[in-house]
Amino acid sequence: MFWTWLFMIVGSKEMTNTMQQTSPWVSLYLPLASTLIVAIATVVLVWLTSKYVCLTGRLVEESQRSREPSVTVDFELPDHTLRLVVANHGLSSAKNVRISVTKDVSWLQREQEAIDLSQLGPIKNGISFLTPSRKLKYYLGSPNWENTPDEQMEVSLRITYEDENGKKYEHTVDFDFGQMKGLLTESFRDPNLAVAQAIREAERDRQLHERMRPPSSFCQ
Repeated sequence: MFWTWLFMIVGSKEMTNTMQQTSPWVSLYLPLASTLIVAIATVVLVWLTSKYVCLTGRLVEESQRSREPSVTVDFELPDHTLRLVVANHGLSSAKNVRISVTKDVSWLQREQEAIDLSQLGPIKNGISFLTPSRKLKYYLGSPNWENTPDEQMEVSLRITYEDENGKKYEHTVDFDFGQMKGLLTESFRDPNLAVAQAIREAERDRQLHERMRPPSSFCQ
């Protein structure tokens, strides 16, 4: 057993010497090739790691952005009176909601007197807290659009608010009331309210029918 092991060692040394003698380039370029391969693998690994870090950062940013409050302002005209609609479509609450008028109108009336949007409660005083999916509606007045030129039908609003951590948001809204001329009031009616009203009327008719039904008589 010992002689076999010794023969193998001597044979391997002789084979190595033979390869080095017959191929002197192997001992020169093999370490260089190994170093080059390691360097390329390191560069690729660094690039993949940087891409992964960027992707993770984008996912975290998108997740945080999806939970931000999103306050919108709109106008409705359900019964020939103008209403302001302030809603939070985000997944977190909005604080210190402020609405400032950068371009006002002159055709809004209350009790036959002209009034500016900036004088009305939600715009003048703001909204301190607006929970997610909450929608607030405010009565503004009656529009008097007769002989009003198109350039005076536009209003511009600036909306500012904060999230629960104090981060501030701001955007502007330009609304053209000319698109409401000739608009049917049914456009602003909630179909769920119509269904609820129909159910209440049906229940009221049923109760009235029950009261008017004559008492049953039993044969003796």
